[in-house]
Amino acid sequence: MPAVSCTSQGSHHESREPAYFQSLVSQVNGLYYHPFLREERGSAEAQSYALRILAETGAKPKVTVGATTATALRSDALKTSALWGRYWLVPLREAGVSAVLGRRDTQDVEKLRTGRGWYEDPALGEKSDEGRLGATWAALEVEAATGTLTKLPAADKAATAGWLGRLADGRPRLDEAAALARCLHLLGKSVPGSLTSLAAPDTSRFTERPDKERAALLEDTYNYVLLQESAGKEPRVDRKTWQQALSHNVGSLDYDQLYSLVHILRAAGSSKGAFSAVTRRLEQERMQDGTVRDPSSYLGTPDASLFVQQLRSLAGWPVRDKRLLSAVEEQANAQDAPRDGAARLNLAALKHSAGGEPLSRQEAALCQDPSTVPATVTADNVVAWQRAAWDCAESGILSIPWFRRDLSYAAWHLWSLFLRAAVTVRSNSSGGRPPAAL
Repeated sequence: MPAVSCTSQGSHHESREPAYFQSLVSQVNGLYYHPFLREERGSAEAQSYALRILAETGAKPKVTVGATTATALRSDALKTSALWGRYWLVPLREAGVSAVLGRRDTQDVEKLRTGRGWYEDPALGEKSDEGRLGATWAALEVEAATGTLTKLPAADKAATAGWLGRLADGRPRLDEAAALARCLHLLGKSVPGSLTSLAAPDTSRFTERPDKERAALLEDTYNYVLLQESAGKEPRVDRKTWQQALSHNVGSLDYDQLYSLVHILRAAGSSKGAFSAVTRRLEQERMQDGTVRDPSSYLGTPDASLFVQQLRSLAGWPVRDKRLLSAVEEQANAQDAPRDGAARLNLAALKHSAGGEPLSRQEAALCQDPSTVPATVTADNVVAWQRAAWDCAESGILSIPWFRRDLSYAAWHLWSLFLRAAVTVRSNSSGGRPPAAL
């Protein structure tokens, strides 16, 4: 079927769909997400990692957000954790957003110090040494970044250092050893040899290992590097392995994983020029105010995925999609999958359009259920009706009949959808920027 254009004369056929559709695939669940999500900035945690990555690669990122955005980022961070949340705000402060972290924050951090030397984060609720260590690490990082750590009473710092030393004597895991070493370094204390003697993780046959194992190796190697750096020693890692990992995954890693990988390579001696692809990726995700989007957090939906399928059909592109079908089946079989009629019909229609089986008898019956496909179309239910009726029609099922007086609502809504779809298809097939939303 030819692509529709509101500006061209005659028909125009595109045999291949634009790569833009693939950029809308959610890394979270494999469904397509709505394009308007790309107009939203990432979380405070995402901003933190992205800005740290840019700093590692030699850039000097600047962020110029207004007071409202700064307040929103701060609220987002502190809602998650009083300590780690403030740690995430440090790079924003260093990038020019001074309002996100101030003197009052350091006072609030000190209120979370216990008499035994460690800090406790009420949001985390962990009373174990592991939880206390994480909270203490975050607190010390915030105080170091704001210049207040050196001003703490000597007795307080001694109590914290003593507690950390006792943990170091208990044969900690690699991640705990790295946190201990970093905390001791921040306090100006030496790192025990029992920690630095831990060997670097074995990365041999890295590419042959399962995804989860490779991710664990990345985290372990980052912790090893952090440990050795904190002790003033040079980490010994296989730079070739990690450079290859960066080359193959620069566009797909989450920001926290990308930061770990870049930090490992910087510690291994890679020059700043080795990170041009990293810088390019982040600069493409930066908004005008310097904050970044975080596509790895975008959640795909059946609704957005059906729009993609409908646009494909309108343009004459193939709609069978094995990858999408697999993602839909996983979504439908999930324990938290929605069970209401409209959601079930949506998933069933999407699965069928991607190459799955026709609707089952129970699913087809939803097209005759007025609670799913309204029998009377009104201004209030026209959107729900349109989507349900379209699901049924695309699946080859006749939906419940409706009355002549409903034509004005239905025709107007379908015509507006048709025009928006036509403009979107034409924009994408010609390489233009798509609308903010479908």
